[in-house]
Amino acid sequence: MNVFIGCGSADTKEINNIYTEEAIKIASFLAQNNYDLFCGGTDGLQGIVRDTFLKKGRKATVIWINNYWDRHDIPNSLFVDYIRERKSKILDKANLMIVLPGAIGTYDEIFNAIESKRANEHNVPIIIINVNNYYSGLITQLETTYQEKFANLSNKKYYYITDTADDAIKYIKELGEKKCRDIL
Repeated sequence: MNVFIGCGSADTKEINNIYTEEAIKIASFLAQNNYDLFCGGTDGLQGIVRDTFLKKGRKATVIWINNYWDRHDIPNSLFVDYIRERKSKILDKANLMIVLPGAIGTYDEIFNAIESKRANEHNVPIIIINVNNYYSGLITQLETTYQEKFANLSNKKYYYITDTADDAIKYIKELGEKKCRDIL
């Protein structure tokens, strides 16, 4: 099974330790449960997640965009030319998508995954972990979208939001033998 974990690449010395702790917790659980990782880089939370998988003996593949980075020295790298190609590869390869706090690229990955799932292009479970209320503004905006009738409440079935890695782990266990990719 493969998991894509989307998260930030900012220097972790500058962020609250709660983000690092939750990233390690979910990455450790997934690695111990035979998931291999697809990720977007080797810095910040992305690097911590990647290193956690590698320390647990799992494979970690980094999907690089050629004109963003020139990091041809990283083992198990996959290079693409465009962001849209990267997002397509993520959803083609993943059996599960986890989103931890990140920046603009992470937000793009969230909305791309939800909208393409809504369009029946994939059936990958999407779990957004709202660590330290990081995504509270996003959640409020989504709720406003539903309240103002710009989107149907049925769209909530395309993603799952939780506040902690522990709750995400519980949800993943509930998915269990359904083979993540097979659920809607």
